[in-house]
Amino acid sequence: MTARVFNVWMLLLLFAMASTGCVIIPLPGSVDDVSGADRGSQLAVAPGEGVAVVGERGVDDDSGRPDCVREEIEKAAKDMQHDLNIISVSQFQQTLYPWFDPVRRPESIDALEALLRDPEVQDRIASLNLRYLITVSGEEISGELEGPAIPHLLGGVATWHESIELRADVWDLTSGTTAGKVTVDASGDGGFVGYALYGLWLAPLPNGAACRGLGRTLAALIAGAELPEDLQAFLAVDMARKAELEASVEKGDRAAALALVAEFGEAEGLKVLAERGDIEAAKELVKITGESTRALTTSAESGDRLAAILLARYANELEPLRELAESGDYEAARMLAVEFDDSSYLEKRAREGDVVAVTTIARVTGNVELLEAFAEAGDATAASELAEITGNLVPLRSLADRGNAIAAYALYTRLSQDEKMKTDGWKLLCTAANGRHIGAAAKVGFWHQQNSWYHLNQQSRHQLEAIGVRPDNQTAYMWFAVAAANGATPAQLPNKGWGTSVLTADELVQAEQMARDWKPGDCPSEKHRLEQFDRAETGRGEQMVRY
Repeated sequence: MTARVFNVWMLLLLFAMASTGCVIIPLPGSVDDVSGADRGSQLAVAPGEGVAVVGERGVDDDSGRPDCVREEIEKAAKDMQHDLNIISVSQFQQTLYPWFDPVRRPESIDALEALLRDPEVQDRIASLNLRYLITVSGEEISGELEGPAIPHLLGGVATWHESIELRADVWDLTSGTTAGKVTVDASGDGGFVGYALYGLWLAPLPNGAACRGLGRTLAALIAGAELPEDLQAFLAVDMARKAELEASVEKGDRAAALALVAEFGEAEGLKVLAERGDIEAAKELVKITGESTRALTTSAESGDRLAAILLARYANELEPLRELAESGDYEAARMLAVEFDDSSYLEKRAREGDVVAVTTIARVTGNVELLEAFAEAGDATAASELAEITGNLVPLRSLADRGNAIAAYALYTRLSQDEKMKTDGWKLLCTAANGRHIGAAAKVGFWHQQNSWYHLNQQSRHQLEAIGVRPDNQTAYMWFAVAAANGATPAQLPNKGWGTSVLTADELVQAEQMARDWKPGDCPSEKHRLEQFDRAETGRGEQMVRY
């Protein structure tokens, strides 16, 4: 610090001490870096084309950053004698409500492209002659404190450093693409000097510097002018980084091509790699730009479902996806129905008896006629889906009454916790378990675990005891073994070491033998001996022995 500057600060401190006792002085920050400013005339607007600036939360952003950047763009444009058409927030909001409000505004390039296909949105954008939408976001970085953790007026010196990153994402509303992004980093130093009961508080304010740097950079890019002289050095660093990435792309580095997109908004590197046959680069290229390549088309025609989906979704080339659907690819058929309103391939599969296709048609189109027909014909999966979609339980109950395991378990899962512990609920569960339903067998085991009973209230325990279910880890182990033998996954069963932690070696041997002896019809069970129910306690007699 020079003697002159030091003397100025000392005078300010003395003045503070002589007057109010404590003075807060704001210190402007400075720009540390500008990236993404290499676009040159590529962002230049034509005469009369408009630009709107909003915050990351849309038009209701109250951080003050969008307003600041908008004002700095206007000032810089005026200094450059460039007549920019800056759309006011109120005009933008009124014209494009509700599509860009905080709830409905597009969060990605895909969402923006979908929105821009809306004819009404297109008309309203045209009425504003709006070319670019700029969204401003920022992140403040906590200061680094040196000195007392809590500066005070009894004496001491503390200094700290604060920084902020402001970013502007530029959306081209005429093409529905990301035109680029500009990031400005700024920082400021401050401190506190105290003596006795007096102090001088130097507050760093890097926000203003970041805002001015971002506004001036955007104004230059939109006007097709050169960057202000004080920001040119940052552009040189930016260009060096870009040249480094481009050199890596030439060597086939896909990560460098993606970095060019992320840092500079340019997809040329991906295009170069795609044209060389890099299918992954081709997939990224079509997602970002909507541009298909021969490599991607060839891959899709060879049966690459993802390539076919990307071509359909981003380049509107549906033929490869249709060919896959025609060949029997269910996912391709489902994608055509869900995203492109073409359920013809699913309908073909449905007519051939594919219940999954029938279910998808019902969920996508709302037409449940085929699903009802399948359910009434005795398809348990269709009956379960019909109950889920429409609430119609009649086909499901009919199948469960006839002993269908899938239908019985589907009905059981729809019961309340209290209903599950009563006779009718347990009957459904046992019907499913006796039909070798994996989930049902595992659930019967769960209700026999002693640990499960610890979490039940007294009423729930009495309800289970009334139907012959009591905590018994050996019986629980048997049911888990039955479920495992019928294909249960580890996620459906207790931890692998559970049995050895709760049973002795002899009990484990007995439980494993019980599982081997198990046969459909053995639910409910207590020590695998149905005939030993305590009928005096349950008061239900023979009707509870077997379902």
